[in-house]
Amino acid sequence: MSDFMINFLAGGVSGAVAKTCTAPIERVKLLIQTQDANPLIISGEVKRYTGIVDCFSRVASEQGIGAFWRGNFTNILRYFPTQAFNFAFKDSIKAVFPKADKNTEFGKFFAINVASGGLAGAGSLMIVYPLDYARTRLASDVGGGEKQFSGLADCIKKTIAAGGVGSLYNGIGVSITGIIPYRGVYFGLFDTLSGYNPYQNSDNNVMRAFSKFMCAQSSAIAAGYASYPFDTVRRRLQMQSEKPESEWVYKSTADCFGKIMKEEGTAALFKGAGANALRTVGAAMVLVLYSEITRAFGVGKGGATATRSTTLFFGIPIEPNFVCSSSIFGAVNAVGFVISCTTGSHLHLDLLGTGAFIPATLIPLLSAMKRVPSLPASAIASQLTVALWAGRLASFLFYRATILKHDARLAETLGSISGCFGFWFLSFLWGVLASLPHTLSLSPIAKAKSFRSQPAPFVLLSAAGFLLSIAGIAIEVIADFQKWNFKKNNPSNHFISQGLWGVSQHPNYFGNLLVFSGLFLQNFGVLKSSGSARALCSLLSPVFLFGLFYAQSVGLGGGALAVAKEAAIAKYGAAYKEYMETTPLIFPKMG
Repeated sequence: MSDFMINFLAGGVSGAVAKTCTAPIERVKLLIQTQDANPLIISGEVKRYTGIVDCFSRVASEQGIGAFWRGNFTNILRYFPTQAFNFAFKDSIKAVFPKADKNTEFGKFFAINVASGGLAGAGSLMIVYPLDYARTRLASDVGGGEKQFSGLADCIKKTIAAGGVGSLYNGIGVSITGIIPYRGVYFGLFDTLSGYNPYQNSDNNVMRAFSKFMCAQSSAIAAGYASYPFDTVRRRLQMQSEKPESEWVYKSTADCFGKIMKEEGTAALFKGAGANALRTVGAAMVLVLYSEITRAFGVGKGGATATRSTTLFFGIPIEPNFVCSSSIFGAVNAVGFVISCTTGSHLHLDLLGTGAFIPATLIPLLSAMKRVPSLPASAIASQLTVALWAGRLASFLFYRATILKHDARLAETLGSISGCFGFWFLSFLWGVLASLPHTLSLSPIAKAKSFRSQPAPFVLLSAAGFLLSIAGIAIEVIADFQKWNFKKNNPSNHFISQGLWGVSQHPNYFGNLLVFSGLFLQNFGVLKSSGSARALCSLLSPVFLFGLFYAQSVGLGGGALAVAKEAAIAKYGAAYKEYMETTPLIFPKMG
C-alpha cells in the first residue's frame, strides 16, 4: 500500500473515531455559536442557552441523551474524507517544498509546515463543503418539537429547493479564509513541535503518547482561537441558507463580520469558544491517533520518523489475526447494513450480528494452527468457547426472529440510514472489542510463549476462566428458555419475574459478562507473557461490554430496550415499576 493511501486511511479513521468521542461537545458548541441566527431562538419560541452547562442539561432533558449525537453520522461522512484528504494532501504538498533544517532554518521549517497544512485544509474543504453545511444545519436544530430536517438527504433537498445548488456553498469564502489559518496552525505547529519532541519515536509508550498529546493539544487550542471568528461567521451564513435570499440577515462575509461586531460586539465572534476549547481534545486525538497509526505502518511523515520495521500501535503489535478478525466483522456487518437499508427486514439482525463471531473466531484459529501446530491448548479452548456461545445464541435469536417476524422495538432505529448505520457500526465495534482477548492470544508473540511455560497460578486462572465462560453460557441458555417458556404458557398481560428473571432484570447480560470475563481470564497468562500492553488492551473486552449493557439497560441514547421498557410500563403499570425498583439491573441479588 502506498504512503498516500496509508496517510489517507489513517487520517480518515482517526478523524471518525475522535469525532464520535467528542460529538456531545461539538453539538453544544454549535448550538451556542449559532443561537443568535436561529429563527426559533430569535422569535422567543425556544429560550436562549445561557452557557455550556445550561446547554448540556437542556439538550439532555428536552431531546434525550441521543440528541448529543444528532448529526454525528453526517459529521463522520464529512470528517472521514476531510481528515483523510487533509493528511494525505499535507504530506504530498510538503514534499513539493524544499527541505529545511529545523536546527539551522527554523523560520523556513515552520513556514513550510504551516503552508502545507493550510493548503491541504483548503483543498479538502472544497471537496466536502456541502456535507459540512448539512452537518451544521442538522446539529443546530433546537428544542424538543418537530425537527426542521429529517436527515442528511432531506436537509440537502430542502436547501436546494429554497436557494439552488449554490446555497450548499453559502459561506465557502469565509470558510476557506478561516480554514487556511486553522489547518496551517493545527498541522504546522504540531509538525514543528514534533520535530523537537525528544520522545517522538521513543519505545517508552507512555511518554511517547503523552508527549505527542501535549504537542497536539497545544496545536489544536492555538489553531482553534486563531480561526474561531471566521468559523462563527461561516456558521451564521450557513444558518440562513435554507431561506429565500431576500430574507437573509447577512448579505456577505464582510457584512456578517460588520453586523456581528457592531450589534453584538467583538466578543460575539468568540461565542462558544469555551466549548470549542474542550472540543480540541478531539482534534488532538486525531493527530495522536494518526501519528501512531502511520508509525505502526512505518510511514515516517507528519513530524514522525518511523521506519518500516516499526510494528507497534501504542505498544501493541498490529497482528494479521486481529486484522483478519476485524475485517470479517466489518464485512458481515456491512452486509447487514445494506440489507437493513434496502429491505427493512429484521430477520437477519442477530444471525449476522452474533453469527459473525463464528467465522471471525474460527478462521484466525485455523490460520494460526496451520502456522504453529503447538498452539497453546488454552488459546484453542477459548476460540471454541466463543464459537459455541455464538452458534447457540445466533441460532436461538434467528429462530425467535422467524416467529416474531418484526421487532417493533427497533422500528425507529432502523427506520433511517443514519439509524441503520449506528446499529451496525455498534455491532461491528461490539464484535471487535469483545474479541480482543482470544484474538490477541493467537498473535505470533503470544504463541511463541507457550502456555506450558507459564507459572502455575496462570494455569489455574485459565481453568477458572474456562469454567466461568461455560457458566455464563449456561445462564444465558436458562434465561432464554425461562422467558420463552413463560411467554408461551402465560397470558400477554403478565411479565416474567421468576427464575433468573426474579433476581436480575437482565440475566442474559449477566451471563454474557461472565462469558467474556472468563475469556479474558483464559487468555491472560498468554497475553501477559507477551507484554502488559497486550493484556491491558484485552481488558477493554469486559469493560466495554459492561458499559454497553449498562447503557442499554438504563436506556441511555434510546434504543430497543428503552422502547421495550416504556411499552412495559404502559402495559403493566405499577407492578412493573415495582419490579424495576426492587430487582437488580444486571448483577443478581443473592439470598
